[in-house]
Amino acid sequence: MKSIKVVIQNEEGLHSRPASDFCAAAARCDSRIILKKAGDSGEFDGKSILMVMCLGACQGDEVEITADGPDEEEALQKLLDVLTYV
Repeated sequence: MKSIKVVIQNEEGLHSRPASDFCAAAARCDSRIILKKAGDSGEFDGKSILMVMCLGACQGDEVEITADGPDEEEALQKLLDVLTYV
């Protein structure tokens, strides 16, 4: 299990298109993907657009992405690339 923390830079946060892009990338990973927003106790399934949008991550929020599975390193890098691109 590996984790990274990232600050959301996108003006929209993780809503609509950014959430869709994130979930599409997560769905291509074999690892289980979990999202947590700093200060919140809930964990959200990173492969579910509904759950990613329920996270309520806005611009400036810190989010922890956890990957648990055979492609953890690659998954985290792919998801980090998506978040920094959108």
